[in-house]
Amino acid sequence: MRVLYDLVIVGGGAAGLTAALYASRSGLDCIVLDPSSPEGSSIALTEAVENYTGFSDIAGFDLIQHFYSHAKSFGANFVRQSLVGIRKNYDGFILECSDSEVKTKSVILCMGATHKKLGIDGENKFEGRGVSYCAVCDGYFFKDKTVAVIGGGKTAVTEANYLFHICKRGDSYIQLRAPQTALKIVCRPLL
Repeated sequence: MRVLYDLVIVGGGAAGLTAALYASRSGLDCIVLDPSSPEGSSIALTEAVENYTGFSDIAGFDLIQHFYSHAKSFGANFVRQSLVGIRKNYDGFILECSDSEVKTKSVILCMGATHKKLGIDGENKFEGRGVSYCAVCDGYFFKDKTVAVIGGGKTAVTEANYLFHICKRGDSYIQLRAPQTALKIVCRPLL
């Protein structure tokens, strides 16, 4: 597969599918390169999404299927391969994939992120059902409930600060691994 595409989008999650939608609508010859799109995106693993405009409550898997269908309806193509490497050449880039090479004029990297896990008992079992990694994304699910925020400093304080207005006050906990970092932050009292 050594065709010269206008654009290759690496990653088939929400950002990659949105890029594919706009690229396809703009008439660009593009592909989305992802070994597991859309099922493997982090949003697909989310049990419920309540903060996406237009959907008051939708399963993450259903939402990403909407993104996928929308991009596909405008002509986006999908290649289920992993990216191994990228080389610059005279007219763009050569992407080394798990089974082939792809030539393209431009590349958009939308490879998502992974959460730093604690590695404690029950963490994987309760992920998305009590264990969360994003206060803005999931905080409302814990409205008026007791919560614990565990983190390494500034991010933990920022997340706890956000939850301060949503969760039960006076009965919530914050555990910092690097409290000296968090102490430098000016913030309102958390409890």
